[in-house]
Amino acid sequence: MRYHSIRNVDMITHVRGDDVTLTAPSHTTATIWGATGTWPLQLHSPSPTHPPDGSRPRHRDFVVT
Repeated sequence: MRYHSIRNVDMITHVRGDDVTLTAPSHTTATIWGATGTWPLQLHSPSPTHPPDGSRPRHRDFVVT
C-alpha cells in the first residue's frame, strides 16, 4: 500500500470534561495491490486515558474507518 495524498474534509473536536476526541473525515488517495483510488476515510483519535492512580496518561490508538 502506498499513500499519495490525504485531503482533510473536516476536523471536529468533542470536549467532555477533561476528555477531547478528534474526528477528521478525509479523502485518501492510495495504491493498493496495483489499483489506485480515492477512499473516504475517517480518523478518530480519543484523548489519552487517565489511570485512577494518577500516573501518566496512556495514549490510545488512532482508529481509521
